[in-house]
Amino acid sequence: MTKTFTQNDIIRYLYNEMGTDESIAFFRSLETDAELRQDYQENKRVFQCLDTTEIAAPSRVLNKILNFSRNYNQKTNTKVGG
Repeated sequence: MTKTFTQNDIIRYLYNEMGTDESIAFFRSLETDAELRQDYQENKRVFQCLDTTEIAAPSRVLNKILNFSRNYNQKTNTKVGG
């Protein structure tokens, strides 16, 4: 019986989280299953983009939220009356 591989399996393969036997079976399925191969290629492109993408600094709105949170925590952690 041939195993049907899922989106999760593709991601596991890309992150080298499969055992040797499962990796071999996945690779063989890529050779014969056009739909799996297409999904794999799309995921691989995304995977490669994630490796080269630079994370931008937090936006001004996010900084305001973080500052509000810090101030709120300071106010709620302060003991009243001394």
